Amino acid sequence: MIDCMDAIRTFTRALGDLLGADDLQFFSSTWKNNYFIAGSIALLLYDHIITLDKEVEWIWTLRWRLPKVLFIINRYIISLLLLLDIVPELVYPVFIPVTVTSILSYGSVYHY
Repeated sequence: MIDCMDAIRTFTRALGDLLGADDLQFFSSTWKNNYFIAGSIALLLYDHIITLDKEVEWIWTLRWRLPKVLFIINRYIISLLLLLDIVPELVYPVFIPVTVTSILSYGSVYHY
């Protein structure tokens, strides 16, 4: 059975044969950035979970006024927009190396 990290190292070495050092640095920083983003999302969700009981007690029992509206906008709408902005960053970079490799191999086979 191939370990996940071994597979990543093998893929990186194979990709390194096709790309330069700058490109590999870009992919490496993209992966590190994605780990940071995933940790931030986990922390945000953890905060929402551990404070939900107090939120229901103190916020949801209030009448609809400006403080409640501002809280809901800050807590849920902004969080939703951040998640919608971040999710493509987590999904698409996985496919970027495959796409770049495909483009490079396609360009070397077909000359115009």
